[in-house]
Amino acid sequence: MFIKENKSQCRVPLSCQEYTSNQFRFVLQGLAYQLLHMLRLKQSAAQENISVAGIRNTLLLVPVLIVPTPRRLYWHLSSVHPNTKKVIQMAKKLQKAA
Repeated sequence: MFIKENKSQCRVPLSCQEYTSNQFRFVLQGLAYQLLHMLRLKQSAAQENISVAGIRNTLLLVPVLIVPTPRRLYWHLSSVHPNTKKVIQMAKKLQKAA
């Protein structure tokens, strides 16, 4: 099931002329899928069967304001978006696991 989901959600355009460029794109796509799969495993039991597209929509597509300074990048999550709390909870879980 994961292979079918990977093929349907993560399409890699292999349009470069160099083989190494296409290979690098394919490796990046594989790493991104693994990251989303690991995020899925960290979900609560109620959301355990969520798809990779659902994880992407829930955790990665949240509006953010990025404020650059000379030394750092600050990002502020939207306070009105319905998934902001889930993003914060997941960040805390990942921080504890690291």
